[in-house]
Amino acid sequence: MLDPKGPLAAALRFLAYPLLLLLAVGPVAHAITAGLPLERLLPLVFAGVIGATVLLERLIPYEPRWQPTRRELARDGGYLLIGLVFGGLAQLVAGTLALVLATGDNGLPLWLAAPLALVLADLGTYAFHRRVHRGGFWWKEHGIHHVPTKVNVLNANTTHFLDVTFNTLAAMTPLVLLGFSVEAVFIVNVARVLHNYVSHANADLRLGWLGHLLMGPEHHRLHHGVAPEDAGNYATVVTLWDRVFGTFTWAPGRRPAAVGVSEPEAFPDPQRILPNLAHPFRSARRALAPSREAATR
Repeated sequence: MLDPKGPLAAALRFLAYPLLLLLAVGPVAHAITAGLPLERLLPLVFAGVIGATVLLERLIPYEPRWQPTRRELARDGGYLLIGLVFGGLAQLVAGTLALVLATGDNGLPLWLAAPLALVLADLGTYAFHRRVHRGGFWWKEHGIHHVPTKVNVLNANTTHFLDVTFNTLAAMTPLVLLGFSVEAVFIVNVARVLHNYVSHANADLRLGWLGHLLMGPEHHRLHHGVAPEDAGNYATVVTLWDRVFGTFTWAPGRRPAAVGVSEPEAFPDPQRILPNLAHPFRSARRALAPSREAATR
């Protein structure tokens, strides 16, 4: 761990996130212009993002107590494997829809298609994510992700397979139906992978003015907060839809008092993967979501 008051730590807090964006843009641009097989590059992006964020968690931790224990690492690894399998299933379904329904490239230049596709994918994710926070069956499966009282890059994988599948479908299906190019969809996937893991990083990253445009760890810690007034920030990459629909809760320096759920006893022990995966299908008890919508009902 770097000296928190040292100049290197101070520089990393504000420069690490823009550097990660630049490091992602370079390989993506090269892969597209060189005509490389894009579907084979996503696992490399996935591994690189996780590796970089784990390193940042060690160098400039946000909360040292949130570092994962060995038991938590084993749990998160199990969820990761399950998520990879079902995330792949979601991609397969989206790809099949592309073959059956899409008419091909929608004719937009990539410089316009990519940001438009990103905004539309984020709208799909926003809608699904906000729905699962309203309680009932969908909160039972999504709440598994919120039960841990730590937020770090590896427990980003502590997620029910239904969440992985439907979140991916919510983001990808609009792009498929609207005929976005493979290159635009690839850029969206890279952005989603980057932001999903960086937003969960237990690293003291500060986005500065970028925080008004893009989601980051500061936003997502509030999303994981127990207090209803902290909840919100449902989108994955951009802040647009949370601003439009009034669920944007970030402000520079704002921190959650605690993360987790208001009724952890309504969920199985987070270390037990199989009971958590079965929980939405067999639990009769209604868990309370840490959201403003749940608080007002």
